[in-house]
Amino acid sequence: RPTVQVKGQVVSGKDKKPAAGAAVVFHPAKADQGDSHKPIGVTDNSGHYSLTTYREGDGAPEGEYVVTVRWPMAKKSPLDTDPR
Repeated sequence: RPTVQVKGQVVSGKDKKPAAGAAVVFHPAKADQGDSHKPIGVTDNSGHYSLTTYREGDGAPEGEYVVTVRWPMAKKSPLDTDPR
């Protein structure tokens, strides 16, 4: 399916701190959109992302999506357990 370039930024809280290292996933909202390829992006240090569906940075097919953002908590040391 053809894609449209999608870029954005994720920020957190009142101070709008960039959410560096967050995974942004677009889940198709309708069954007829298909579910085999979910557009995904990972934020850079300034919270910016570019979606990928089939090829790096190609964007997302047109349609309606439900967006989830997973921003793992940073570990204080390599010995810390997974904070999830």
